[in-house]
Amino acid sequence: MKVQLCRDTKYFCENFTQIREILNQFQAQFITRKQQEDHIFKIYDPQTQSNSKRIKIRIENEESTLVYVYSRSNQESNIEFEYYQVKDAQILPIFTSLYGQAITIKKAREVWSKDHVVFHLDTVEGVGNIFEIELLRSDTTPITVDLEGYKQLFEGYLLEKIEGSNEDLVNGKEFVDGKL
Repeated sequence: MKVQLCRDTKYFCENFTQIREILNQFQAQFITRKQQEDHIFKIYDPQTQSNSKRIKIRIENEESTLVYVYSRSNQESNIEFEYYQVKDAQILPIFTSLYGQAITIKKAREVWSKDHVVFHLDTVEGVGNIFEIELLRSDTTPITVDLEGYKQLFEGYLLEKIEGSNEDLVNGKEFVDGKL
């Protein structure tokens, strides 16, 4: 399945208590809490001549396995990817055999939603608390959401803005062709 989203906000956050209060005030809906373990493989892309292609294997609550296929670009806020739900737990060793050791990210994720906007409250192991606002886009439905207004509600509780991805934060160093 092909998915498009726009990541408007990604910030470090000291404490999620005030964030949750604001989400409740404007009647965002709590969706779920889950444990996620992401394994990211960087794949060489001959078109861009870089390791911009990625395969992410996400294990949620030690039950569900999702595979995301995407390319990283300089425009990190607009993201398009394909994802597949896989039932075979051997998918991770297969990709490790093909592409080498992955970057592993472990996090606890809390998901909230309002209209077409998704709010992630992530506690990333070795990194800390991260707050994200994402807009799910659709080619068929025009979406008019005041993302700037949402961001202003939370500003006083957000720390440093994050550029890039969680694997950049966890790894802190580049790896090439699946090797650290």
